[in-house]
Amino acid sequence: MSEHLCDNLWSLAQLDRDVASVYGEALKHVTDDDIAARFREFRGEHERHVSGIAAAVEHLGGKRRELEADGLERVAPWVGALRAMGGQHSALSAMRAAEKYHSSRYHEAMAWASEAPEIESMLRRFRNEEARHLAFIESSLGLFSPDGDATS
Repeated sequence: MSEHLCDNLWSLAQLDRDVASVYGEALKHVTDDDIAARFREFRGEHERHVSGIAAAVEHLGGKRRELEADGLERVAPWVGALRAMGGQHSALSAMRAAEKYHSSRYHEAMAWASEAPEIESMLRRFRNEEARHLAFIESSLGLFSPDGDATS
């Protein structure tokens, strides 16, 4: 169980690292101070998830792994979309896609983590944070038009 669980946890950690990178890129396109502050907060939470997962793996007796900048090449399409379209609305849209995918992975993780209650509890907290990220982004998309202007 532990080796398989550790592999799955590292996969989530890699994804958290990837999404943190996308937030960094998205911040280059955000003009609203409140959205920028929340994106920095969310990026920090993803970085904290990586640390938490790494500690959990070590607790299970697993070995620490180096996470790659875009190890699974999931970031490239989102970053490419940001660069091609630019603007705050594009940044929000890209982060919505990233967070939706990430949330689905945390939802899947709840099934394979059920054998380790302390891991499941940690992943549930992280999944709830992902839901909060997604809710904020979707709400913000409703506030801004595609050209980045606030809607009335």
